Parts: sequence; structure tokens; C-alpha cells
Amino acid sequence: ELNSYVLRSAPEVSLLEVAGEFFAEVSFDRQINADQARILMQASDDVEAWANSQATKVSEVFGAGETSRVTFLINEPITNERGFYRRKLQLK
Repeated sequence: ELNSYVLRSAPEVSLLEVAGEFFAEVSFDRQINADQARILMQASDDVEAWANSQATKVSEVFGAGETSRVTFLINEPITNERGFYRRKLQLK
């Protein structure tokens, strides 16, 4: 399965405030040698309709073994009180 091949931890979401606006940061562990997979960030207001989010990889810290800790910043500010994020994997 693609998830077990690429991902090594559940995502952690935190908020970052910039100039009075809030942005989501999503961090998780990934398998370093999983080069055949592309990780996309998606957002939804209702968990039914998902849309790709413009996200910037802000860091990747290589750890012991074959994993790295990756952090993405969702480029659009949070505009609703309720929002959901997920990772979507695609083969390149």
C-alpha cells in the first residue's frame, strides 16, 4: 500500500500567525527513499469536497534510519472556523 510505503507518522497540524492571519502548518514523518510518490496537501470545509491546497515545504529534517520530518505551510490563510486538511499520495 502506498501509505505504508511513504508515510511514517500521523500528521500534526499547528497554526502560524502572520500579520493577523492564521495559516496551517502540517508536519509528518516520511520514508526518505519513497521517491516514486508525490505528497499533495488538500483542504476541505466539510470533509466531502476536497481541493488541492497550494503548500510550501518549509523544512525537512533528516533523522535516524530512513525517515525525515517534513513540514508544509498551507499558503492560503484560514478563513473559516472549521477546516480540515489531509495528505494525498500520487505515484509520479
